Amino acid sequence: MTEQTSSQPMKRKFASLAFYLMTVLLLLGIGGGVLAYLVRTKPSSTGEPPEDAGRQVRVFGAKRTSHRVAITAYGTTRASEVWTAICEVPGRAIDVSSRFEPGEILPAGLLLVKIDPTDYELAERRLKAEVRAKNEELRELNQNEANFQTISKLQQRQLELAAGEYQRQRTVFEKNAASRSALEAAENAYITSLTALQQTRNSLALVPVQRDLIRASLDMVTAQLAQATRDKEKCVIRLPMAARCASKSVEDNQYMTTGERLGTFLALDTAEVVAKVETRKMRALFPGGIKELGPLDLTQARQVRLAWRQLKVPAEVRWGLGDLPSVWHGRLVRIGSSLDPGTRTVPVIIEIRDPYKGVKPGVRPPLIPDVFCEVTLYGATLDDVVVIPRDALRDDRVYLLRDGRLHIQPVTVAVLENDAAVISQGIEQGDQVILTDLFPASEGMPLRAEVVPNPAKPRGEIHFPDDLFEKSAEPTTEAAP
Repeated sequence: MTEQTSSQPMKRKFASLAFYLMTVLLLLGIGGGVLAYLVRTKPSSTGEPPEDAGRQVRVFGAKRTSHRVAITAYGTTRASEVWTAICEVPGRAIDVSSRFEPGEILPAGLLLVKIDPTDYELAERRLKAEVRAKNEELRELNQNEANFQTISKLQQRQLELAAGEYQRQRTVFEKNAASRSALEAAENAYITSLTALQQTRNSLALVPVQRDLIRASLDMVTAQLAQATRDKEKCVIRLPMAARCASKSVEDNQYMTTGERLGTFLALDTAEVVAKVETRKMRALFPGGIKELGPLDLTQARQVRLAWRQLKVPAEVRWGLGDLPSVWHGRLVRIGSSLDPGTRTVPVIIEIRDPYKGVKPGVRPPLIPDVFCEVTLYGATLDDVVVIPRDALRDDRVYLLRDGRLHIQPVTVAVLENDAAVISQGIEQGDQVILTDLFPASEGMPLRAEVVPNPAKPRGEIHFPDDLFEKSAEPTTEAAP
């Protein structure tokens, strides 16, 4: 009984040892088989190091095509014409239009304010009476002149008779046939007639002077009457154009003084955007210059106007509600006179016609003043160029992938736009342009290509309204000053 009990543990130990040995042998067999497989499949050695496949880079195929140059800037809108109503004559406002309120769209010719015209009407009546009186004085003077001329003729005849009588009495006196008293009486009658005629002639000589004085006085009163009539007309203030009211500073029965502002109004037919453009971007509009204009003398106003008429630069203005801005078409009309001292940018003025036309509530707002908007200016069209992302340009060089290796290629940059570079020379059709930024980058380093679309798309022709530049036409001749 004791021997059977002691033999069982020994059997279990031998069984465990046998299982362990079998496991080890099995693992060794598997390892040997794997090692034999690796030895059989090992590539033959050529004595050279394995080739490096290189870093993977994103590339796109270059395409030479045409491209319309454009630059983007930002600016603020304003009305092209701002009219300020100012009181020209003092008085009390007796009639203020109920439509005269900020924000209202008002038609041309609307009566805005009427000043009490009573004082000016009375002044006009008084001056009209003075004009009539001066005209009567002038008529009286003319009649007096005619009377003097008639009297002068009679006095001339009377003088002739008195002279004849005096001569006869003198002859008779010399023959001692007449008394001295008779001779003196004839002489006295002659002198009296001569004095009367001379007085009449003096009066006639003063008539032109008196006429000039009356006419000068009449001119003065007439001018005063015209001023009074004009002042009376200034009592009625009308809107000269269709406009939007921006401000109001007058109420009924308010006394207004000369020069006091009544309100401001913004024109509806055109609007302007003053956009700030970096100086380096201005050349992008005309990369080859404007040969048609030639040299300009900016001191000659007519020459500058003609140049602006030839310089047809269209523009798109974007502003709106939410994520879908509205677009207005405009044109470049002039460039500011100086650089902005803070940003060193050039102010350019874009004109947009009909900024309040085509409004859709909640969708397309009007192009009101003082909104910040985006402006795209379109320049010349360049032919046979390659458009690449600006990030792909590295100091007037680009990275190209040729035969699986890096090639650093110098290029000629025609235009630098906001997010794109336009290359005129250095990149050929089908070249693989590398987008990935490589650092360090060395000529001939191996690379692997991942072909992607070109992020920079060439810009084709942009269609603008046919009459965009028609209203800007000016006469080609100018009258001499």
